[in-house]
Amino acid sequence: MVLIIFFVIIFFIDLDHYIIPDELTFPLMLIGFIKSFDPNLNLNLFPNYLDSLIGGALGYILIWGLITLYLRIRNKEGMGLGDAKLLSAIGFWFGWYSIPYVIFLSLQKLHQSFLLCFHQLEQNLFDLHHLCRL
Repeated sequence: MVLIIFFVIIFFIDLDHYIIPDELTFPLMLIGFIKSFDPNLNLNLFPNYLDSLIGGALGYILIWGLITLYLRIRNKEGMGLGDAKLLSAIGFWFGWYSIPYVIFLSLQKLHQSFLLCFHQLEQNLFDLHHLCRL
């Protein structure tokens, strides 16, 4: 429940201000790591402390690497470290094996968004072409 509340708050802040505050991601990371020490933990859903630590590090390093690569290629910042910290928090909560799934689902959603935009652009061009023929 805590995770969902944090994600909803982060979603609306990011939507309005294009930032993911450290005040929200750091507690998520800390709670995600601390809960991995719980002896009554459901290990089918949540990782042990080692998988949690690896997941947090892997999530951060992957996004940080993309940010650094984009900065070197384009000489401008494409995304902030808030995204890296958020993926790190997901890694702390669900372990290193959740990171590929999150990235895959994100890329799939991005692909769907591009297809929708291109379809709408194609429809608008078709309508414009049709209008010019009249």
